Amino acid sequence: MHRASHASHTYDRLSWVYDLVADRAEHAARDRGLALLDAGPGQRVLELGAGTGRALVQMASVVGPSGLACGLDLSAGMVAVARERVTDGGSHARLVRGDGRSLPHPDSTFDGVFMSF
Repeated sequence: MHRASHASHTYDRLSWVYDLVADRAEHAARDRGLALLDAGPGQRVLELGAGTGRALVQMASVVGPSGLACGLDLSAGMVAVARERVTDGGSHARLVRGDGRSLPHPDSTFDGVFMSF
């Protein structure tokens, strides 16, 4: 199995319980990373490996409706969980399933990029 396929399959299986296992350990680092990103209203930001969407929701609230918060993840399961979180939270974030090695966006689309873990 190709490495990316294996990773996608693994995260698909973990997606529905991932936050129960990892959120506590990742919380401080995620918040520190978001502070360093320092996104503001109206900016366009991309999260690579958006996972379950926790950081993406925070990014969307900061950039507001005039900005764009987009999450990209290799795992369909993670995208599904993130999409549910984004929708339930009333966020305007956009989610895309894809590989960060080949971005489905033109150059210069984003003002900043965030990635953790």
